[in-house]
Order: sequence, then structure tokens, then C-alpha cells
Amino acid sequence: MTKRHFSLKKKIVRYLKKHLIPRGYASRDLFEELLVEAGRSLSLDELLVSSPAKISSALQLSSFNIFLRKDSSYILQAAPANIPAGTSFRASGATVYRMKRERRPSPFRQQNPDAWQLLATPEEIATLTALGAQLLVPLEGRTGLVGFATLSKAEGKHFLRHELRFLRDLGNQMGRGLESAMFVQSLAEEAVNRSKLTRELELAREVQERLLPQAIPSVPGIDTAASYKSAEQVGGDYYDVFVTDAGLLCCVVADVSGKGVSSALLMATLRASLRSLMIHHRGASATEVMQHLNRLLYDASSSSRYATLFLLIYDPTARTLTYVNAGHNPPLLLRDNQITKLECGGPVLGLLQHSTYEQQTIPFEVRDTLTAYTDGITESVNARGIEWGEQGLLDTILQQSYPTAAATVHGTLSNLQSFTASTPPVDDMTLLVLRRTDS
Repeated sequence: MTKRHFSLKKKIVRYLKKHLIPRGYASRDLFEELLVEAGRSLSLDELLVSSPAKISSALQLSSFNIFLRKDSSYILQAAPANIPAGTSFRASGATVYRMKRERRPSPFRQQNPDAWQLLATPEEIATLTALGAQLLVPLEGRTGLVGFATLSKAEGKHFLRHELRFLRDLGNQMGRGLESAMFVQSLAEEAVNRSKLTRELELAREVQERLLPQAIPSVPGIDTAASYKSAEQVGGDYYDVFVTDAGLLCCVVADVSGKGVSSALLMATLRASLRSLMIHHRGASATEVMQHLNRLLYDASSSSRYATLFLLIYDPTARTLTYVNAGHNPPLLLRDNQITKLECGGPVLGLLQHSTYEQQTIPFEVRDTLTAYTDGITESVNARGIEWGEQGLLDTILQQSYPTAAATVHGTLSNLQSFTASTPPVDDMTLLVLRRTDS
């Protein structure tokens, strides 16, 4: 027995000696055991089932029902057969107010009711009557009223004075025990929920990683590379590279608002819809595809959800790029040491129901390099809180000359890492590079 429990037991023994329980009614040892058990148990099952059963036997009770606090109500635990599950008392009601104010057992009388009963609602009176309540015992914890119990004896039997004293102390002991047990249970439930959420996030991350291109398709004369890194376990960025039935190379970079599972699900919807439209529907223009995606996102998500998206289509026959920019960071086209921003398009996807978009077709010449990215790249900060910014990306593109698209991606991210040092990313980072190599 711990020092705390030994001290508690001594106090209980002194209490029992002061208020001597008549011999032949219940042994002093039993009452001592009940008080100690009620104060130290960390098991809700024990305090809600085993302890009430022992107390009922010792006091010859016909019923012992416990209500526990949850939010703004006190809810009946283990409801009897004649009482609906979930029966509760409002924390602002007269019954609970009585428990909080008196902090001692209070009788409930059908005849000659106390003043508090006259203030109770008909629903409160009906519930106490259905439970056969004769006595209400507050269960006080360190943070206030944890709950209360309704007790009754067989018809014609009454609670004796020493029993009321015992129940008053029992209420305090059981209240603290219940408070501790509820706290332990909440920690256990939180650990289970955290573990479950972690597993769900891991599954979502695995799904998201599989939605990204497992291999970049090979198109003659085109060198492509990309990188994606989420700031959290599940991110809202995505990129895609695929070839349509007509032989067109499609590149997509998008950023869904928010983070986490909901953003990943929205990203998956966008990816599936865009692939379906581009791969199998020959003749659909880039603007038609974008309008369809906008309506889809508008209908399928709340007003706070949207996505920026850049769609690029390379025609290997005409050797041209056709693109639409839906509110995304303008990709940078490097040609002869000059940068052109690809801004033609329209608003972000999902905010306006009837958004319209424009597309632009430009030549894609030998040694042209296109860099598409999400704002996690340019909004990365260093230890002093300074952003790398679009200028940091521009300087890297203009000052460095890399032989391949993969080298360009690697070199750009290396420069960014040198700038941010050990500062963790604040947003998902996606980078895609497309380079024309043939003549």
C-alpha cells in the first residue's frame, strides 16, 4: 500500500470510530474497504459496476444509478431496463444545481417535495421517479461535480443518519476516483485514436505516393524530371506526366488548398478526372478540360476548397506547347537566357461555378527549358524568416547550366536547401522540369 493510501486508510478508520456503525448491520471493515476502493480505483468498470454492487449489498439498496458529466450534461451510466439509454440531466437544471450547491446527500420526495424539486422540469422529475430515487448523492472531484448517484431502498425502508454520513464521504471518495478513472480512460482513448489516425495517414500517404507517376514516360526529343516533397505526412500538391492516346505529352502541376487527408482526396479526384478527359477524349481542348475540372471541383467541395493547376500539352509533331494556367504560380520558360512567364489561363479551380479559361500555344525550341513549381518552393524561408522567393528560383535558373532535366531539378533543390539550411519546410514542394533536346 502506498503512503498516500495508508494515510487515506487511517483517516477512514478514524471516521468509522467517530461515527460507530451499529454491529450486525455492516462490518466496519467492509465500510473501510468500500471507502478506500472508491477513492483509489482507476477502473471505470469497477467504480460503475463492482463498487455500486458492494455498496448496494452493504446498505441493502434496491437501486444505485450513476450519472457522469460529459460536456454540458450528466448522462446515466448502465441504464436500467425501464430507462432509455442516454438519459441525462442538463448541467444548468435544478437537479444538478442542487448537487453543486448542497454538496451532500439530498432526499427526493414524492410527498412534501423540497424547494429544489419545485424548480425542476417535468422531465427531471419524471426521470427521478422512473429510477425510484429516494436519495441523490453528489460525486465531487477536484474539478467540481463529476457526477451524482440516485439511491433507493425497498418500500418502507429509510436511510439512517450514519448511512447518510457514510454516503457523504463516499460521494467525495467516489467522485475523486471517477475523476481519475475518467482521465485515465480519456488518455487511453486518445492514444488509440492517435494510433488509428497515424495508420490512416500512413495509408493515405501510400495511396498518394502511388498516384504520383511511378515512371516518367519517354517522348522523343523531350527530357523530363520532377520532384515532390510533402511538408506533412499527407500533402495537397501533385504533379502528373502521361501520354494520351493521340501521342500528346501532358504535364500537370497542382496545389490543392489545405493539407492532410481531405486535400489528398481532392487531389486524387482531380488526377483521375483530368487523366480520363485527356487520355481517352480526343479533340477536347485544354480550356474545355479546365472548365470541366472547375465545375467538378465546385460541385464536389465546400466554398473554402479550391486548387491552382497548370496544364501543359506538348505536341511532338508540331513541337509546340499548349497550356492553361488556372491561378497557379506561372511556370518559367527559359530560352536564350531569357525568362518568359506562362500566365495565360483563368481563375483557380472550384471557387466560381462558371469560370472561363484561355489557352496559349507557343513553339518549344531546342534547348528550351520549362520549370513548373508550387509555392512551397518560392515561399521556403531561412532561419531569419526570409523567403527564397521567385527571385531565388529565377537566379538559379539563369545562373546555372545543367545538362539534363534531372540535374536541373537536383541543382535547384540543392540551392534551395543551402538557402534554408535546417529550417523545416512550411508547405509541400513540387518541381517539374521539361527540356527540349532534339533538333
